[in-house]
Amino acid sequence: MFMLGYAYQKGLLPLAEDSLLRAIELNGVAVEFNRKAFLWGRRAAADLARVERLATPAEVLPISQSFSRNLDELVARRAEFLTEYQDAAYAARYRALVERVRAAEARKTGGSELTAAVARYYFKLMSYKDEYEVARLYADPAFRNRIAGMFEGEYRLNFHLAPPVFNRPDPRTGEATKTAFGSWMMTAFRFSRNSSACAAPLRPLRYHRGTQDRAAAHPRVREDRGGTAGAPRPGQS
Repeated sequence: MFMLGYAYQKGLLPLAEDSLLRAIELNGVAVEFNRKAFLWGRRAAADLARVERLATPAEVLPISQSFSRNLDELVARRAEFLTEYQDAAYAARYRALVERVRAAEARKTGGSELTAAVARYYFKLMSYKDEYEVARLYADPAFRNRIAGMFEGEYRLNFHLAPPVFNRPDPRTGEATKTAFGSWMMTAFRFSRNSSACAAPLRPLRYHRGTQDRAAAHPRVREDRGGTAGAPRPGQS
């Protein structure tokens, strides 16, 4: 019936629409379904690309966006993210600390609650969404693919950003104000997408106070976690 509607819309059938619809009714089998199939066939003949977009199933959340089933999966997924965030060496630093805490906790308590907490929150510290991470996410082809699947025809991208060096605080609130940037920012995002640039001597925001504070936090947290993992509980010697 779909193909019948397609052929009718293309002018390949010497019949009137009313006659075809009446024949569907007289047949008496799945009348409403066949009428809709006939209509969709006509629509496909007129704009096949649009029909294909409408017929594509809704995006299913990948397994990467579901909850981890165990500690090993929790750590592995975060290590994979950190590899994309910066590089394999950065992810290895994360794994090394988590495994150190895991071994110490296993010796002392046999549990995994502390290890799970370190795995989650050390990851948060290592993957803070700074200007480089924002650039990486926007430069990911998956972002443009999602946008293309949401809109038809020509569209324009605008990004409302508050770069820490270039924005001016709101005079009333003191909060950073955002500025609109055009689609040319995609080029800048691609240039800056790898957050390993945070270690580059010539990175633009190297001397910004927020960047320096975040960088200084890493060795401090590693030291704190290491001391906690190896220290006795109160009352123990």
